[in-house]
Amino acid sequence: MKIGAWTLTLLDGPGSHLQPCYRGRVIWPFNLAPRLDFIDAQLASILAAVTTLQGGVTTMAQTIAQAMAALQSQVAANTSAEASAVTLIQGIASQLAAANAANDPNAVAALTAQLQTSCTSLAAAVVANTPSAQPVSS
Repeated sequence: MKIGAWTLTLLDGPGSHLQPCYRGRVIWPFNLAPRLDFIDAQLASILAAVTTLQGGVTTMAQTIAQAMAALQSQVAANTSAEASAVTLIQGIASQLAAANAANDPNAVAALTAQLQTSCTSLAAAVVANTPSAQPVSS
């Protein structure tokens, strides 16, 4: 191949390579094989790094999915406990209103005792199921 005064000559045989020539004189031997081997090794290294990163991303996604499932479970448990507490409080409030309307001191005393027991149980459950505060890292 000739470009102006430049020519590119392909030498045949084992270890064949291209030689750039200027006006018929070889400028330097130019063997592509070692350069291509180097490029191939670099590409293999890049592929290994990408594969490692891909594995890390997959692991991170699995960890996040597990944490999200645990969070959803805890939210459901808290919602259920809160609904139970609301039902309990509403029931006691309506029973107290009925006892007051009937002007029944025994019913009021029984509701007071029930309210104290419920309050103690609810407070113990809240303390037992409230995790200690985690320090926020920045």
